[in-house]
Amino acid sequence: MSVAWHIALEKQIPGFDAFMNGKALANAAEKLDYIAEQNSVRPLMSFFSSSREQMLAFSGSEGVETGNEIAETWFAAEEGLRTVNLLLEKVEGNSVSEAARKDLLDFRRILETAKQQGVRWLLAIDF
Repeated sequence: MSVAWHIALEKQIPGFDAFMNGKALANAAEKLDYIAEQNSVRPLMSFFSSSREQMLAFSGSEGVETGNEIAETWFAAEEGLRTVNLLLEKVEGNSVSEAARKDLLDFRRILETAKQQGVRWLLAIDF
């Protein structure tokens, strides 16, 4: 099974395509989170959120019980840009794949547009 990370926007931006691959980013997650933590920015995974319905469906399919405290959380684009820009600065020489670097560039492109449009985001994961 292949996992991919991508950005979900709180609302659609007319004429903007927020598609990205995100598989290499998911594969590099552990290394990128380590780099983020070593440089005092939020790790990308800290931006993960999901709707209550999605979490209940996933937990049910995995046989895990969840409480009623599940709530979707949206983030300001500036918060994500702080992390993504630092990661792009630091990935050179940290054995992060070129494909993961390209995914980070896609994250930056999407988050910059979201910032300009005042649209919040969250990290979504496709399994």
